[in-house]
Amino acid sequence: MLRNLRQCKTTALNTALSRGLFALLLAGVALPAEAKIYRWVDAQGKVHYSDTLPVRDSGRGNDLLSKDGLIVKHHDSEAQKKAQEAAAAAERVQREAELKKQRRDQALLATYTTPQEIDLARDRALDNYRLVAKSMQMRLDQVQANLTELQGRAASFTRANKPVPAYLGAELARAQSDQAALTAEIEQNRQTMAQTRAQYAADKARFIELTGADKGAPPAP
Repeated sequence: MLRNLRQCKTTALNTALSRGLFALLLAGVALPAEAKIYRWVDAQGKVHYSDTLPVRDSGRGNDLLSKDGLIVKHHDSEAQKKAQEAAAAAERVQREAELKKQRRDQALLATYTTPQEIDLARDRALDNYRLVAKSMQMRLDQVQANLTELQGRAASFTRANKPVPAYLGAELARAQSDQAALTAEIEQNRQTMAQTRAQYAADKARFIELTGADKGAPPAP
């Protein structure tokens, strides 16, 4: 209890000293009627009063006081400003995400009337990708057959201890490039189909959530 009493006395003394210093500052400096005083706390926790704010402390929070010692305006520190800007930016991102979600929901409800319609739309989209995949696979089969034939011709020159002709080497390189490109396109198409399935599944789940449609209905194939 004695310790708490000493702490209270110390706090009161510090407050009194700060007020006393402020009063002395006003008394010792001839200030015009409209003059203002800055009050701030430095890195060591010491309170300062001055009619100018030092450059070294310009980034710290401070209060602008009237000649009567009243706070006219408070200036946040640079750290506080950055924190406020970050919070505002996060809030903007959240608002934009909410608006995007609302627009998505509105479009979903305007496009479909039942979950089964979403399944049908999904199947139509996947059918298009399947046609593309089939066409690319046919082209890849042709390229691979041509590549196999070219490799056989090149091997015949090698077995005869003859150099592979430049034109044949160029055809081989072109066939290998076509094979790699088609293989990559087929893989990309496969990934797109997986993403399409996932997107329609998410749309269907959200539609059911928004409308309360029958969750027990059998899923479309």
